[in-house]
Parts: sequence; structure tokens; C-alpha cells
Amino acid sequence: MAQGYLLYEIERLVARLGSNDTGMSSTVSNLEHIIGEIQQESENFKVSLSNAVFRLRKEKQVCLLIEKYHRAMVLLIDEFLEQEEALSREDFFVRIHKILNDMLLFIEKRFSAYLNPESELPAHYVSLSQKQWKSRLKEMESSYREAGAEKLYGFVRENIMRFIHAKRHRHLPLRALLYRKELITEMEGLSKSVKMGQMPKALHELLIYMNYNSLGYLEYYTRELTGFAGTLETTGEQAAFLSKKYRKFKRLYCNTHIALHHGKENIKGMISGWFESQLSLISEGKISTALPYGKAYKGLAPPNLKVLPKIVCTFSATQLAILLRAADQAQLVRAPSLSAVFKAVVPHLSSLRTSDLSPDSIRSKSYLFDEKDRESTIDLLQQLIKKIRDL
Repeated sequence: MAQGYLLYEIERLVARLGSNDTGMSSTVSNLEHIIGEIQQESENFKVSLSNAVFRLRKEKQVCLLIEKYHRAMVLLIDEFLEQEEALSREDFFVRIHKILNDMLLFIEKRFSAYLNPESELPAHYVSLSQKQWKSRLKEMESSYREAGAEKLYGFVRENIMRFIHAKRHRHLPLRALLYRKELITEMEGLSKSVKMGQMPKALHELLIYMNYNSLGYLEYYTRELTGFAGTLETTGEQAAFLSKKYRKFKRLYCNTHIALHHGKENIKGMISGWFESQLSLISEGKISTALPYGKAYKGLAPPNLKVLPKIVCTFSATQLAILLRAADQAQLVRAPSLSAVFKAVVPHLSSLRTSDLSPDSIRSKSYLFDEKDRESTIDLLQQLIKKIRDL
């Protein structure tokens, strides 16, 4: 047995499925037994991997470990998918594939901060993933149609399908694949949980949360708003309508650590720029009715939202992580979870090294620090205590 390799047993069981000399693929009882073993080993793997991560003290070691098992899972699924003909029944194939895919999703969701977003995936795996996207999108189509969100759903589906069929995307970076996988998963969740009549609003909120920062969506969103505004009789009524919508819009959360188009302006900034521009033009009397993006900007990028400068921390990101975790445990701050603390605070801060700090990365540092980091944080607090005494 390969000492310390957490996927050894699962790889052995999957290899038996494709074996020609064991007869496993022809015996239902044997297949049921193997599926049971694979399910049990998958649960053992999740626990073992989590324990292995928490035993490591350095972030680089954790990154290497997670990337190792992510690559191994991708290759394992890739190899399993090539064995489809070896299984006598399709339902067994689907069940095993779901178990393996759940293991991969566990790594991608639980340890996403440690994965290299630019790493490329095998072309065969990407192709089969995109094939699954088509099937999943088709399955939820009726739910969105019945809930009155067929038009917006169709817009998103069309964009995903266009991406799938683009030949240049045969070799996807992990970042692009994970974004679309998460988007489709979230859309599936909406299709099953949102009440009738609330679906269009919920889907818009999801796209903004997911930072769906495409100019096409900006045009769709603004055309929808101006369509409503255009039914009002006076510019004053239009301005009041847009102001109310803008106030509600500003309360929505946009996860700027992910994006449809990496490196581009976030969707909340794009839409906010449109709102501010239209309200300004209406108040100055330069336009009599609000214009959607496209007509309003004639293909130019919308004005940037004025963002307040972040607070610069002169101490390290690891020290910040320790301070926030300690404050949470001492109940000096209150939030639904420790993760919520990091998500609420970190986006407003920067360090001397980087202007964009990731809440997930800072949270991971709060568990992965050495004695030197602990002592330097204590020294930092001693300095603060001295200043308080001198006030």
C-alpha cells in the first residue's frame, strides 16, 4: 500500500471496475458492494484530508497538499469516465460518478483558497464537465420558465452555451471552470427553493453576488430598469424610481473575489456607475428619460464608481488573521460565524504588500501560523496597550 496516500483505496476500487479478469462489471451484488466501499472510502478521505490540512503549519505546505489531491481527483474522474462501457448498468455508473464528483467538489469548495486558479485541466475532463453543464441547464429550464424567469434564465444559459461551444476554451484554467460550476450549482439551488414570482429578483441577486461582470448583463439589467422607468410620465417620477432602485441595489452583496471575467471591473461598480450617471443627467435636464447601457454610453465603458480608500494595515496579514480570530473567540465582536467576521471586515482593509486581501485567505492564516507570528501579534497588542495608557 502507498503509505500516506489518501486516495489509494478508492483508486484500487475504481480500477477493479474496469478490470476484465474479475468479472465485477457483470455481477450486480459485487457492484453494489464496491459502490458501498467507494462511498465509505470517500467519507474517510474527506475526514483524513481535513485532518492532514490542520496538522500542517505552513500555508505553502497546505497549498501543495490540496493541489496534489485536486489533480489526483481530476485524473481519477477522467480515467473513470473512460470506463463507462466496462459497467453493465448505467445507473451504477451515475452513482459512482456522483460520489467521485462530490469528493472533487469537497476539495474545490472547502479548500478553494489553496488552489492555483491558473492551472489547466485535462481537455477530456473539461469536455465532459461542459457536457454535464448542458444536461443540468436543460433540467432546470422548466423550473425557471414556470417561475416567470424564463427570459433572464435564457440570457444566462445562452452565454454559458456560447462559452461551451467556443473552441478556444478547450483548455480551461481552473478559475474559469470553478466559476461556472459554482454558478450552475447556485442556479440549481434557486430553481428548487425560491417561491413562484420571486425567481427573477433572486436570479438577479445571484448574478450580482457571483460578480457576473459582463457588459451583456449590464445592458440586460439596465434595459429591464429603463423599461419600467419609461412607463412613468415625468422625469421626476423616473428619478424617484431610479433612486429607490439604487438604494435597494446598494444593499446587495457582490463577491469581488470571484468574477466571470477576471481582472475586469466588478458588476456592482458597473451598475452603480450607470445609476449615478443617469440620475445626474436627469437632474441636470440633459436627458428626459433614462437610457440603458449601450444607448447611454454608445459602446464606451460606464464611469467607474468612486470607491472609498481602504484602511492600510502596517502589520502582516497573518497578524490581522490572529487578531480577528482572537476577537471572535473573546466575543469582542459578534457575527453568525468566524467566516462572517472575515467577510465583513477584510474587504475594507489592505496591507503594505497587497491592496486586495481575500477573506478566505486571511481566515486560513488564522489557523496556520507559527509561534513567531503569535509572539509578534502579542508584541503588537503590547504597543496598543501602551498607547491606550498614554491617552
